[in-house]
Amino acid sequence: DAGAYDITVSGGVANNYEFTEYQSGVLTVTQAPLTINVQNAVRKYGDDNPTFLYTYSGFKNNDTEESLQTMPVVTTSASPVSEVGTYDITADSAEAKNYTFIYEKGTLTIEKAPLTIRANDMTRVYGEENPVFTYTYTGFKNGEKEDVLSVLPSATSADKTSNAGTYNIIPSDASSKNYAITYENGKLTITKAP
Repeated sequence: DAGAYDITVSGGVANNYEFTEYQSGVLTVTQAPLTINVQNAVRKYGDDNPTFLYTYSGFKNNDTEESLQTMPVVTTSASPVSEVGTYDITADSAEAKNYTFIYEKGTLTIEKAPLTIRANDMTRVYGEENPVFTYTYTGFKNGEKEDVLSVLPSATSADKTSNAGTYNIIPSDASSKNYAITYENGKLTITKAP
């Protein structure tokens, strides 16, 4: 183990000298460097952080992590409400009698969460203006609503002169830093005017 050990000398023989005293030296065994490499991780916005993994480099004498008295603590500043981006994953606090620790941080990448915007089905009478289109959202995280979108969706469909029938309501144009948006069409039913 790391520590101090006596270096003793004995048994010297010489024709002209009698050895009356031997003075010990000291062998100092220092802690070996052990690197803890935190692995990169990826998750979606709004999800809990995954279990962070790490590897070791530098064990001696067939040691394993069981040689540690205290396991490393791995943390990041990111939480479920942290925005899309990259965040450091750091390790510290490991303890071992025979090792000194070098920590190599990893990176947590938070990707956009999937959000589906569906245009709600609507009905109007031929010759009238289109109603105000509304939408159903699936996938918001952290109790969020459409007010977190940087740009709200708009939609296109039939116009005032379109004949009675069924037309797609096609949503588009929404934007958000934290959501990857997909769209689903609704149906606009134009009924005959009386």
